[in-house]
Order: sequence, then structure tokens, then C-alpha cells
Amino acid sequence: MLLNGGTFEGNRYLSPRTVKVMRSDRLPEAARASYPRDGFGLNVGVVIDNTAMPYPASNGEYSWGGLATTHFWIDPEQELVVIFLTQYLPLDSPFYRDLMHRMVHSAIID
Repeated sequence: MLLNGGTFEGNRYLSPRTVKVMRSDRLPEAARASYPRDGFGLNVGVVIDNTAMPYPASNGEYSWGGLATTHFWIDPEQELVVIFLTQYLPLDSPFYRDLMHRMVHSAIID
């Protein structure tokens, strides 16, 4: 639904403008020094400089993680949605997030 601009199976759940605002970086310039490669939209993290990311990513990709190393990301450029749900504690999301990005991007054939 988010990848499709707010629609799913022909039904509209969010306006395209809401999705655009949601996945756009909303950080004020004063906070930019703390987050040079990624920003924050409404309830999601947003990649703003993919060349500085420690794993393959697209600018505009947005994501969020949760407890027990759960994570999702949506990459509009690649038309890709990835959801991975684990039950791993202690939280080690950066390792598994990085690994999943590498595995998924290595499987994409342009």
C-alpha cells in the first residue's frame, strides 16, 4: 500500500500526498549534523545519502525496525518491499538489517 502511493488492491487508504510527506525527510537543518546520511519522515527513517550507507540502499528508501530484530524497508526506486521478522534478542538489528540489504540487493538483476 505504501509503495503504491496509498492504494492496495484498488482501494485507497492514504492520499498520495500523505505518503509523500510520510516518506520525506522532516528533520530540521539544525539536526542534520547528527544524521548526515539518513533522515526521518513521519514514523519512518529515510535514506538521504545512499553513498554513505554501510549497505546497498537507494535514496528515498524508507524503513523502520522493532523489537526482536524485526525490520521493514520500502525502496520506491527498486519497487521493492522487504519485511523480515525474527525473534532474536538482544536486539541486533544493524547486523541483520545490513545482511538482509546485501542479500536482497545482490539478488536484484537490472
